[in-house]
Amino acid sequence: MDSVIYMSIRQTAKKTGIAESFLRSAVKEKKIPGFYSGRKFLINVPQLMVVLEEQSNRSFGGTNTISNRKES
Repeated sequence: MDSVIYMSIRQTAKKTGIAESFLRSAVKEKKIPGFYSGRKFLINVPQLMVVLEEQSNRSFGGTNTISNRKES
């Protein structure tokens, strides 16, 4: 069973390299998986990575791998 890791916005930003401002905006728009514990929002980091991967795939029309890119 995969372990679920919850981190604060700041911890998630440091761990993933995603800007804190982006994470905070996405939390306000309810686009990030997680929950509030008091005033602190805890992000389900593995699920966040899945959500971002899905969004990336939709933006590029499929998986964004070197083998799928057309050479110019």
